[in-house]
Amino acid sequence: MGDSGQRSVVVIGNFDGVHRGHQKVLEEACRDVEAPLIVVTFWPHPVSVLRPEQAPKLLTDLRTRIDLLKHAGAHEVRVIRFGADVASMTPEEFVERFLVPLHPALIVVGENFRFGA
Repeated sequence: MGDSGQRSVVVIGNFDGVHRGHQKVLEEACRDVEAPLIVVTFWPHPVSVLRPEQAPKLLTDLRTRIDLLKHAGAHEVRVIRFGADVASMTPEEFVERFLVPLHPALIVVGENFRFGA
């Protein structure tokens, strides 16, 4: 998948806890496009890097999150190690480095998604 050249549906988010709202986003992402679902998530949580004093208490560890995402329908889960290098990327650099290789037919983000600090 991912790097094979096959088109994909890419969903980006933290997905801590993989609750029903997350599951619905994943379900709906593939409704109109027949392609493997790839979830792109971050570790550690970006807020814990950007504003450590405001870091949320996480509901799940990374391994559990990956398992829950796969159980919810993800064919593949890509984890981006979030650090100063990723935080300083332009949107274009982020897309080129992390998304273009996945050959997305569709990219889905949640309503509270923000790029950058």
